[in-house]
Amino acid sequence: QPPCRILPSSFPSVYFNINLKPMSETESKYHIYFEKAKAKWEEVIVGDVLDVEGDQTNTDWYFGLMGKNITGPSTVDDITIGYKIHAIDGPNNILGRSGPLRFRTGKKFRDMNQEHIPISGIMEFDTADVDDFIEKGLFESIVLHEMGHVLGFGTMWPTFLNGCGSFTCENSIGACSDPICSTYSVGSNGGVCHASRKFNELNTTEELYLENGGGEGTACPHWSER
Repeated sequence: QPPCRILPSSFPSVYFNINLKPMSETESKYHIYFEKAKAKWEEVIVGDVLDVEGDQTNTDWYFGLMGKNITGPSTVDDITIGYKIHAIDGPNNILGRSGPLRFRTGKKFRDMNQEHIPISGIMEFDTADVDDFIEKGLFESIVLHEMGHVLGFGTMWPTFLNGCGSFTCENSIGACSDPICSTYSVGSNGGVCHASRKFNELNTTEELYLENGGGEGTACPHWSER
């Protein structure tokens, strides 16, 4: 087992940093779940990325999805996630939504192989469903999972960016009925994904697959659990 990396309580810029911005509708009792997810992802992601100059004059930083007149930070190190828990449509309907919104673009980031890495995103949940999941002991893992999507897991995977794996899988949910499209190892260009390479280092003889069932929102943006 590799040694643990001792992390400071406040990360310097050499670490990957997640900045959380709770919206006013969110009761303080929910903050701990987002803070725990943030701490876990900051422990898992060991590499840093270039900071980005924010836009304090932009009063639509989250494209209106978190409310009106929300300005951006002066500097993004390394991603800013807005979140809120509020009433949406009652229990057992829409749980919420999450995903990245703004991304690193331009030559500076392209030269560092960091283009398209998110700089902002949102997480939104229905109060009625959240309280039920908290009672069942599930909400902590749900927030961790959804924060991964904001960071780009499943939403900005290399399959879409450089043809690794299946390009059609990322663009057509219908194509995911074909098991071939769910393989995450070899693309049309013959390249092997970094994820598959690491997966093979575990001395497994199995292939790494993307989920190819469950419909939109489930198929393709998740690892297969088969």
